Amino acid sequence: MKILALSDLHINSIVRFQEYKRWIRTLALGLKPDVIVITGDVFESNYVCNHYEQLAELAGRRKVIFTLGNHEFFDRTPAETLRVYRSNYNPNQYDVHCLDVINELDVNGVHFFGNVLWYDGSMATIQNQDMSTFANGTWADKYIVDFDWLKESNKYSEQIRWHSGDSSSTKILCTHCAPHRLLNGWMSEKDSPYNAFSGFNNFLGDVDTDYVLCGHTHWRQVEVKILDAVCTNIGNDYAPPYQYYLLEV
Repeated sequence: MKILALSDLHINSIVRFQEYKRWIRTLALGLKPDVIVITGDVFESNYVCNHYEQLAELAGRRKVIFTLGNHEFFDRTPAETLRVYRSNYNPNQYDVHCLDVINELDVNGVHFFGNVLWYDGSMATIQNQDMSTFANGTWADKYIVDFDWLKESNKYSEQIRWHSGDSSSTKILCTHCAPHRLLNGWMSEKDSPYNAFSGFNNFLGDVDTDYVLCGHTHWRQVEVKILDAVCTNIGNDYAPPYQYYLLEV
């Protein structure tokens, strides 16, 4: 199976949508992937559309599996965001699947599972850093309504553990935030305030998987071997050249 992995498209307008559509369709024409995986921050929360219809068009009707990112949640409660993505999910019409809604999906013997994951503060490198205080000051997740970051992180991480799948399957964990410190390039900058909000220091010690795909940090880390998993942070940023990763399993 060939998997085209993307992340952090941050689609916020029809112009940006069309730009990504041209790029992704050209990639897919050459690489011929069986599945396209997008690990979060696909759409900005203020971009109003049927997200499944748009992703089907973006991918040229290829199968798409995606997670939400923190940007999908801005200006709503977490529950409201999930209601939006649940209400529009229609696999009979669009072969597009949100892991935050369905938790897991098996495709030809490959088990995809995951979600946004969030962060638990364990990667903070600034002395006495308080996540909630920092978030209320300068971190954009302050725009998420009634956001209890620890509660949400615990909920989503537990969902992943529960849906990790049968041990005989090839397993691919897909998250937006980094599930291990080695997938967070910001850790090389000890004075970076973004470390605390990048993910989990070592979530992979708690879950069995063969591969990991993630994003969020906009800092590329390719094929990092962590425990028994081959892990990639796609590392896409806001401007070209856009980044992708081709995984063959």
